[in-house]
Amino acid sequence: MKYLKILGLIATTALTITAFAGSASATVLKNSGVNMKFGDAFSASITSSSLLKTGGGTTIATCTGGTTGGGISDPGGSGWSVTINLPTFTWSGCTTTVDTLSPGSLRFTYASGNNATVKSSGADVTVKFLGVSCRFQTALTTIGIFTGGNPATIDINGTIPGTGGFLCPESAIWSGAYTVTTPFSTLHAANS
Repeated sequence: MKYLKILGLIATTALTITAFAGSASATVLKNSGVNMKFGDAFSASITSSSLLKTGGGTTIATCTGGTTGGGISDPGGSGWSVTINLPTFTWSGCTTTVDTLSPGSLRFTYASGNNATVKSSGADVTVKFLGVSCRFQTALTTIGIFTGGNPATIDINGTIPGTGGFLCPESAIWSGAYTVTTPFSTLHAANS
């Protein structure tokens, strides 16, 4: 009888895992209806001021320009998200010194319609605040929403963890908007 209970428990667990795996998101980015593939280029530029604020609302930095881009390192598909490694992440027109130590990567996970949730991993940025250099790093941090279209956009609204330090906030709220510049066509997220 004991073995039948154990066998029943194993069977139930296997069915649960199979059902969960079958419902996993399968994200792809489609360029004019065609799935983007490994190595395809992606870039975006700031289209409205990018703001970094403390939780209390004090502005840490405002940047009026900047770009990011790279190539698709994981095109997504069955059970996966789309990942883009970023060799560049620049800032310009900033009210204070903002430096990217490591641009990291972006991960797109299908949300609904033509849209995806955007997460950042491995980004490492320093910002001069109150006379000291404050450091902020992402670790699969949700930073915003990708909205498909021509052009596609990324609306930034995320809380970026700080690494601490004298006078530095524990985290910063990042907001702004980017417009996708490559590929320059109808780009959207899909659940394939």
